[in-house]
Amino acid sequence: MRTDPDILERVRAWMEAQRMLEDTDTLLCALSGGADSVCLLHLLLRLSGELGFRLEAAHYHHGIRGAEADRDRDFAAALCRDLSIPLHQGRGDVPAYAAAKGMGLEEAARELRYAFLGETARSLGRCRIATAHQAEDNAETLLLNLCRGAGLRGLCGIPPVRDGIIRPLLPVAREEILGYLAEHGLPHVEDSTNALEEGDRNLLRHRVLPVLRELNPEFPRAALAASQLLRQDEEYLCALAEACLEPAPEGEIRFSCGRLLSAPEPVASRALRLGAERLGIRLEQKHVAALLELAAGTGGLARLDLPGGLRASREFDLLRLGRGGNGGEPYDILLEPGVWQTIPSTGQRVCRVSAGDAANVYEKFLIFRFKNSNICGSIHVRSRKIGDTLRIAGRNGEKTLKKWMIEERIPALERDSWPVFADDLGVVAVPCLGTAERAAAGAGEADGAILLSERNEPCRK
Repeated sequence: MRTDPDILERVRAWMEAQRMLEDTDTLLCALSGGADSVCLLHLLLRLSGELGFRLEAAHYHHGIRGAEADRDRDFAAALCRDLSIPLHQGRGDVPAYAAAKGMGLEEAARELRYAFLGETARSLGRCRIATAHQAEDNAETLLLNLCRGAGLRGLCGIPPVRDGIIRPLLPVAREEILGYLAEHGLPHVEDSTNALEEGDRNLLRHRVLPVLRELNPEFPRAALAASQLLRQDEEYLCALAEACLEPAPEGEIRFSCGRLLSAPEPVASRALRLGAERLGIRLEQKHVAALLELAAGTGGLARLDLPGGLRASREFDLLRLGRGGNGGEPYDILLEPGVWQTIPSTGQRVCRVSAGDAANVYEKFLIFRFKNSNICGSIHVRSRKIGDTLRIAGRNGEKTLKKWMIEERIPALERDSWPVFADDLGVVAVPCLGTAERAAAGAGEADGAILLSERNEPCRK
């Protein structure tokens, strides 16, 4: 068994190598009262003066395990009092939360616990959360992910640093932790459920890891070394995937189909996963395969619905990811002469003015000119409606807006939010399509106009 000074030095070196204290002056130690969290708290206390951070602790009562959970709470409070460490306490009703959300107790407990830790850390300012995951925890995670058929990301194990959470004990084995507690006379409490062979993780802990230690007594640390090497590979591939994303407006992800398909499949699949995750959705492999098939499809337009309300559309060489129709709620705004208004789904500014005022505008606007006498009633700017048609001045035939939009390559994800100008008789004008024949003015006849601020890409021709 390694000696205590070696544990302290390894934790210090690990924290420095993983830059765990970057942009941080406070650490919030998640303290359950178990052996791992007590060891972490004590080690961080010893390192706090030397490494220059303030140490505080947090304990969360899950509302399960009855008197045993109350015992854990009281133990954590007494320990922090003895060590003069500020303690933040939280409590939740995990069974009720799990029932309301339709999830398992373990998942619900984790969600509520991390929500409490995150809220507490934010209240402390420049603070990171330290959790007591150690070498066996990492090995168990790696093995569980392997059993579930995970890819490279899943085999990277528990990340040392992610989303404001650090794991200083990852290079330390469980037996070393117990030895450290014994040497320093530090008490701890045991969660009785950990002794049960129920649940996947407990089954691995009690049956599988002992066999692997027979093959290699240092297996947990060997698993950590392997996961670190795999993490380097994953980070490199993710950097290549990042380069596949094209510039896009907020709430949308774009790819060049040609560039995506020319990338190696491990890079292309990561790019698609990365894009979906930025929109809050985690894709399964079958969804990634469907997106690659969509990108490779022939023809001008295609669409694919994905989990979580995510929709993908291919318009020629452009693959887009967005939510639903990307248009939000339908809108209908009366254009009062001389009054500037904002279209809610696009953020564009719009105003109805006289033709003379339009001639004096020097900013960049789309301008639609017409004869006021050709307008029936008031003019509104609204979202597209089923059945909208348009006969464009100077072009033969009347078509639905959908057909016009397809011809002009207006993206499917944007059509429902695309501004439509209409009077009491129907459509008057549409950006990138044109003005209705019945409302158009001949040379020198226009006495009315609509000004519309441009998008970054107002037309897709």
